[in-house]
Amino acid sequence: MANKNLLDDISDKVASLLPKAEALGSEMKGELTAKIQSAVKSSLESLDVVTREEFDAQAAMLARAEARVADLEARVAALIEKET
Repeated sequence: MANKNLLDDISDKVASLLPKAEALGSEMKGELTAKIQSAVKSSLESLDVVTREEFDAQAAMLARAEARVADLEARVAALIEKET
């Protein structure tokens, strides 16, 4: 899953910035990484962002709606012209 990889990448980068992360040992480093992942995930969730799939689905729905509006506008214009 791309989101999990992104979260792992961010967490690893943040953990690498901590000066004593290497000296903590593997168990402590794992715990620190888990806490960092939790904090990053919480921060990202508070941003109210959508996934790429959700964005693409909404963009497709918008494109269909715009096409339908254009079709209806053309039909209304044809009906108005027919009446005059």
